[in-house]
Amino acid sequence: MARTIDEVLAEIEAIAFSEDSGADKIRALKILKDQQGSTVFLPEPMSAGDAIDRLARLLKAQGRARSRAAWQKAFPPGQGGEKAKLLEDLVLDDAERALIDAVHGLQELREYFPEVKRPTGGYPTGYPINRSEIAKLNWCRRKARDLILERKRVEAARLGQDIDERPPVAP
Repeated sequence: MARTIDEVLAEIEAIAFSEDSGADKIRALKILKDQQGSTVFLPEPMSAGDAIDRLARLLKAQGRARSRAAWQKAFPPGQGGEKAKLLEDLVLDDAERALIDAVHGLQELREYFPEVKRPTGGYPTGYPINRSEIAKLNWCRRKARDLILERKRVEAARLGQDIDERPPVAP
């Protein structure tokens, strides 16, 4: 007769809390104690703000030199775009990321962002004309991201805020 773990634990609990005192009761209590000691409780996942606050406290305690060394070890030089990527992660919401993903070329870029005008030569400055389709797609999405961030900077400046400022870190 196959029994589930819950059924076995229920029987052990019944023996442990029964009125009888004996070796079976002592063994059952020991099993329950060992089981409770091996239970692991995982903390709730942290929000982005909580993670940033925790990292800031850790880095502040270690000082600038160690923090810089940790940053360089975590994000080796040559990968580029660390500041832009960090800013993008903190500022862009899901709708804006979906808008960036919806850009598949110059036509969509001009459709979603009318400020990208058609210059006299036909292509915006910096557009990789003689490159692969992937390079063109990446350029258009990077340009879309930059335009969204610029819109946010203008709006923040209008409201008297700084988009690059981080919220204060609690000690």
